[in-house]
Amino acid sequence: MAGERDFAPSGQPLEDIRRMWDNHVQFGLKQPELYLVMFGNIRPESRPAVVADAEGLMEEMLNKAAVAGQLNVPPREAARSILAANVGVTLMLITEKAPERNLELSTMTRDAMIFAVSSDQAKSSGPEASGKSSVVVAAIALNAALQASHSDQLSSSELKLFLEWLHRISTSSTS
Repeated sequence: MAGERDFAPSGQPLEDIRRMWDNHVQFGLKQPELYLVMFGNIRPESRPAVVADAEGLMEEMLNKAAVAGQLNVPPREAARSILAANVGVTLMLITEKAPERNLELSTMTRDAMIFAVSSDQAKSSGPEASGKSSVVVAAIALNAALQASHSDQLSSSELKLFLEWLHRISTSSTS
């Protein structure tokens, strides 16, 4: 986790997510025994701290993407989806013999996951295909920006209500 927190953000949050994904996979392949202890030792209804930390870091980066209007799902949902796929791919690659590993599986899955949560997906397929409108993307962006800014322009009650409305809009499945 320290290594993932130490890399310098590029100013392009989705590119940073790609780099985090690749770093995560490389860590798992270089230290498979440690990785299996950290991410492969899962028990029902027990969330390891390392998973929560990784998800939190991913969500921080995705909040920046949301503020920039680059997400079509809330950052928390995007972080959980991306991390689940990242861990799954890493575990899959660890089970394969090193000479037979196809790292293209990681690249393909990474890009598919980022595409699935990004507003590029909504733009390229249109709101009819994705079920997301520009209003939803804007609500996600505004929600993330307000939560990050600690705005004093609204009272705490007003802000709470406004964030609730934005959350409701951002989690709607239709335009």
